[in-house]
Amino acid sequence: MHLTFVAEERESWVGLRPAHMPFFDPVGGMGAAHDLMEHGRRDNGSIEAEMMAFGAMIHVRADAGWWCERRTVNTDPAWHMGGEFPEIWERDHDLLVPEPPPTRRAEDWVENLIDRCWREARRSTAERMLELLEETEEAEAWEAVDRMLGSTPDRFLGWMRLGYRRARRRYCGVDPSALMHTFNAVAAEVDKLVRTEDLVPGERYRVFAFPERCESAITRLSEPY
Repeated sequence: MHLTFVAEERESWVGLRPAHMPFFDPVGGMGAAHDLMEHGRRDNGSIEAEMMAFGAMIHVRADAGWWCERRTVNTDPAWHMGGEFPEIWERDHDLLVPEPPPTRRAEDWVENLIDRCWREARRSTAERMLELLEETEEAEAWEAVDRMLGSTPDRFLGWMRLGYRRARRRYCGVDPSALMHTFNAVAAEVDKLVRTEDLVPGERYRVFAFPERCESAITRLSEPY
């Protein structure tokens, strides 16, 4: 599998962003691995596409214990995933997770993880609102969070189930540990490129992932345009 990225400068730092996503921020290794392996090829930057990518994280990383391997202070993937939502809200104060199509229940451990992710997303987003919007009362913050993320985990469950199952189909027959190590390989290759090359905005690169070998590669496609 592969994805084409373009080098882009943002705040005096040059990173990579998916070439078909001009509204995405440039990223380093972790972000590129996420865009390549956890987002769908036709994702359009919508919040539901992001939610499905979070669902894919469960199969690509959580299933094999990626956060435990990294020896993070908190090894619960739900804490890390839910903690991304304040940043998403900061980029879009009109954030609204829409109602998903009907879905069937996933494995118990997946359902439990998604529920915890929803709880952490609500808690951390309300907390960030109260920090940044000084005149906001706590009740107002929670009312806004209910509107955006749902007062029950149903919206999270629907979109993340879809993303989880999409990843399982996409990587059918690939062991979760191989996916995790491939994710790390992609991140390392992109970080090496960003760190050691003088990237020029406009340069295009194709980033490859080979889950069957737990490897990654990068090909330069063009001169800056």
